[in-house]
Amino acid sequence: MGTSSSGRRARGKGGSEPSGTESKPPRAKPRVNSRRKGVSFEEKIAREFRQIYDPPELLASLAEAAKAKGAGSVAAYRAILKTSRVRRSDQGRGAMEPDLVIQGCPLWLELQHARAVTPRGKLEQAERDAATAESSLRPVAVIHETGRWLTQAWMRFSTLLYLAGFDDLTDSEGEAIPLTEAPGAALAVMLDYEDLLARLRFREEVRCAAPEAD
Repeated sequence: MGTSSSGRRARGKGGSEPSGTESKPPRAKPRVNSRRKGVSFEEKIAREFRQIYDPPELLASLAEAAKAKGAGSVAAYRAILKTSRVRRSDQGRGAMEPDLVIQGCPLWLELQHARAVTPRGKLEQAERDAATAESSLRPVAVIHETGRWLTQAWMRFSTLLYLAGFDDLTDSEGEAIPLTEAPGAALAVMLDYEDLLARLRFREEVRCAAPEAD
């Protein structure tokens, strides 16, 4: 092993022996792109909504395709995924679609996974986008702060009333009041994300169990 001009052996950082004739800089810890983190979060939420809105047969096919290996396995998985009622938005359409497009779901979903979350801002964005698209879907922002385990769902109080099973309210004279005109309807409220899923699952089960109209 070579020595330095002072006659001492060259040592690496921390006094360790260099492994070769040329010292190499330490590898930087790979950083996960924030865009990729957002995509992963969207995919996670999409999988959870598929558990509600996709039939069991499709879910089973997706699970089997995910386990498959070899040539064509990815293409097969994507082909099955195209038949799902849940898909991520077409980025080319911008504000004309929610972050997740879900057949049968009454919500316009705006998703955020970040270190500095802005739940009210994202809820307002969902409302603007839904208005731009002239959609009747109810805006909801699903928020997860990096490093926290809790995921939140932010919405207006009128949407919470809707998820609780109300289609409208009645006044003291028995007249119907639209949920959007109920007292406190415009208040921003937070619901646990798991509670949101449970309410949507119940509504979907009721819808599926209802007899079809002749």
